[in-house]
Amino acid sequence: MNFDFNLKKKSGIFIDQQEKFIFKFYLDLEKNINKYKLTNEYKGNYWYLSRIKNKKIKNLEIITKQNKFNFIKIPYFHGRKYKFWNNFLNNKKEILIVLKHYKKVWPVINKKVPYHGDLTLSNIIFNKDKVRIIDWENFEKNKLWGLDICYFFLSLIILPCLSNKNNKILMNSGDNFILVWKSFFKNYDFEYLNDPFFYLKDKTNLQKNNFLNLISKSLKKEINYILNEANK
Repeated sequence: MNFDFNLKKKSGIFIDQQEKFIFKFYLDLEKNINKYKLTNEYKGNYWYLSRIKNKKIKNLEIITKQNKFNFIKIPYFHGRKYKFWNNFLNNKKEILIVLKHYKKVWPVINKKVPYHGDLTLSNIIFNKDKVRIIDWENFEKNKLWGLDICYFFLSLIILPCLSNKNNKILMNSGDNFILVWKSFFKNYDFEYLNDPFFYLKDKTNLQKNNFLNLISKSLKKEINYILNEANK
């Protein structure tokens, strides 16, 4: 049984690989933020598991323990995660798998859809040509189609910069970013595309410590230049 605990978030998981379930728990439930995340985790997982027609959705449940902490029992998916600090924009095959999964799972475009809220490599599990999206604690309803992919693309170019602490875009990342951005958003004119930084901060429940709030002015300027090129 694998165990992981995030002291800062006061949350953790343990994995029962034999029974094929993940148990995610939150402490300090008297704090509204953790109650909010707990509720979102359940709602987001329920929506997602129903969309991918996971038969174990019937086992999704919240287990209360004396009002001190709650567990959420979630079906387990075996696979691997990629490190968010790597230059993942070179991994075009895996990116295409994520995009294909999004188009299959999410409803038709040009309407508002459920929003994961933190779609980064840390929250995607890969297994050959299949993926599963996890950690739905930032789940929101009724956001514009494709906003999660916009966020995902930004994370691929920004998080490696923040990890390396040099605030410089890695080699080839800019060109690859433009390619994947254009491949997904070509012929679309969503409100968030021209200024995703402003839109994500103004229109979503972005956490204060989110990576979009941590980038330097110089890095933001460089990424805005790349976005302008991508939107041509």
